[in-house]
Amino acid sequence: MSSMQNGLSTSDKIKALILTYDKQIGLAQLLIKKYRQLEMADVLSFVVPINGQDSIFSVDAVDIEFIQSDSDILSTMHALLSGFADDDWIFWAIDDRYPLTLDAKSFLEITQYLSTAPANINGIKLLHWREKLTTDAIKIGETRYFLQEVENTFGLWHHHFLRAKVLKSLFLRENSQQLNNITAINEYFCNSVPLSFLEGIYVPERPIATLGEPLYQGKLTLNGKADLIRYDCRVPEYPVIERCMAFYDGQEQIELNPSAPKVVPSDFFKA
Repeated sequence: MSSMQNGLSTSDKIKALILTYDKQIGLAQLLIKKYRQLEMADVLSFVVPINGQDSIFSVDAVDIEFIQSDSDILSTMHALLSGFADDDWIFWAIDDRYPLTLDAKSFLEITQYLSTAPANINGIKLLHWREKLTTDAIKIGETRYFLQEVENTFGLWHHHFLRAKVLKSLFLRENSQQLNNITAINEYFCNSVPLSFLEGIYVPERPIATLGEPLYQGKLTLNGKADLIRYDCRVPEYPVIERCMAFYDGQEQIELNPSAPKVVPSDFFKA
């Protein structure tokens, strides 16, 4: 890893750590292509775990660092977090999300803020999902960000800025070898386990980004498959679920569809 100063790389680019593996490497390709399309190439560089040869990754490799890892989640996170100090800032980017829209001005304001962020601030999210918020707020640019209460892991898997120690606690310190898949991790941390490692994370008053969900319970969503094909990404050999899924505003989505808030109409992706 390049040297760090105040949590930012000396190149002024934030390392985007992509949780993925070879079987669904196309999802990581889609994620990167979309951030580049949204003009974030000057802000983010990407760290991609590879289980075999990096030739599997058919995307322009500029500003992409490939690291070798076994395919399980804990091994992957050990590899991704290697070389980062606890207080270093990273951009957390699981392959099961990809950006649809992005307020570039606000995104850039966040990246500029991170270099001087107080030590008690450990994360800045890009949208409000189901997190319960306090009245404690900070302002970055013209947008207020509210401190989330530490009572659940809602929004954890969405793309956002974190200090490395948050992910280290989640995957390397508070975890065990038995919790080596996302379902087990979610269930464990939903059952009254202390979540102190999620302290100091702030949520925007309005969406800075909207995110698509390409994969649900081992099946490709309709939008996921369509966008993988549209952006010339490798399509995993998974079955397809007849649903489109996205995240844009938790409160509005819950009101519209309380039982399945992230399910959206297909024309949402035509906007």
